Amino acid sequence: MAELIRKWANMQDPSIKILSYRAGYSPADRREIEQKLKKGEIKGVVSTEALELGIDIGQLDVIILSGYPGSISSFWQMAGRAGRKMQESAVFFMPHEDALQKYLLKNPKILTDMNFESAVVSTENININTGHILCSLSEAPAPSKKIFDGIETEKIMDTLIKKGLVAETPRGYIYSGGARPQEVVSLDNIESGEIKIKVNGKILETMDKARAFREAHEGAVHLHNGKSYVISRLSLEEGAAYAFEDKVDYYTQAVKKEDVKIIETKETKKFGRFTLNFGGVLVKEMYHAYRIKKSGIVVAQKDLALPPLKFNTEAVWLEIKPTAQEKLESENLDFDGALHAAEHGLIALSPLIAMCDTNDLGGYSYPSFGDEGAPVIFIYDAYEGGIGISKTLFNRFSRLASATTELIEKCGCESGCPSCVYSARCGNNNNPIDKAGSVVLLKYLAG
Repeated sequence: MAELIRKWANMQDPSIKILSYRAGYSPADRREIEQKLKKGEIKGVVSTEALELGIDIGQLDVIILSGYPGSISSFWQMAGRAGRKMQESAVFFMPHEDALQKYLLKNPKILTDMNFESAVVSTENININTGHILCSLSEAPAPSKKIFDGIETEKIMDTLIKKGLVAETPRGYIYSGGARPQEVVSLDNIESGEIKIKVNGKILETMDKARAFREAHEGAVHLHNGKSYVISRLSLEEGAAYAFEDKVDYYTQAVKKEDVKIIETKETKKFGRFTLNFGGVLVKEMYHAYRIKKSGIVVAQKDLALPPLKFNTEAVWLEIKPTAQEKLESENLDFDGALHAAEHGLIALSPLIAMCDTNDLGGYSYPSFGDEGAPVIFIYDAYEGGIGISKTLFNRFSRLASATTELIEKCGCESGCPSCVYSARCGNNNNPIDKAGSVVLLKYLAG
């Protein structure tokens, strides 16, 4: 998004130079952009959250927030980048066309009056704990294998020592790897493995495997530092994606389908017409196509042949009783479409309840799931091992369901739109969808 906005802004007025800034750039490129911004050599920068990290940017006068960042605290943190020297300043919020952000427009007091959220994090996720241990030891030695109070770290330390990433010295345990862990540790770690984007034999950028499936597949347009590159080939065996520079007037978006398998049910709440569960699941994501888009409009879709990504995570799921289907069919409503629409609505508003970005979540609905053949809606953490998002949704589900029902019912569209039950990420092209049926279904489940 940062790259696209930079491109669009400079096309609008080439005389006003605007640069983009994100973590994928080299340290040297980032320092150069920071200096140009401080000296006033550029009038603006389109940035991800990366610009916030340890950089004095107090001279900024105007902030334009492109979309809701996923939490109220992040919203105000970003808004607070302007006016830090107590100069006159302005902040603009430009929401994207999706259900959550239209809901915020209709309920602005959520942003202005509500307290900041509590952070969602799981201290039981080995992948996250490992990353934090490596970063911690790179900054200061530890006297023992117990790094953090209240968290099991001894076994992780033994593994890191065997891998040569941690060493015991007279000063204590220290990080002994090569690259700085702060730059290579991934918090999601789904199907990790580096993919290098190469242009004419030179490395343009490095990313993890999961991101490469989204942004470096064959035919993908990869934007880097204001230039467009088309991926000609992705080789998982070589760990490389080969690209060439090309000035194209479109961008691409990968499309995936999910498959979810229940591994363990940890907690259950029984309601009159459905059962709410929380537990461990195995998710299989299949990137089967990509869309070619111009100015947000899909102009073509092409198939992809990529192996599935698999990861274990946590999920919350609704198991719905058969009476719900009977209820909708008696009113000549499409049950499958209603279930699908309800899934989209619930996922869309989940970030408001769980303090996360939309991309931190995934979900899928089944009109008939497992041996029992019951209708089921899954919402899962898009992180290996889970980070607590699904558990939060499990505990606050009544609030989520109520907000979702209000969102869909009050949307002014006739049969569904991106502001209520359509999802740009849907692997089934939002088909089937029954907006009216989803309202009846959600109200019926609420009893």
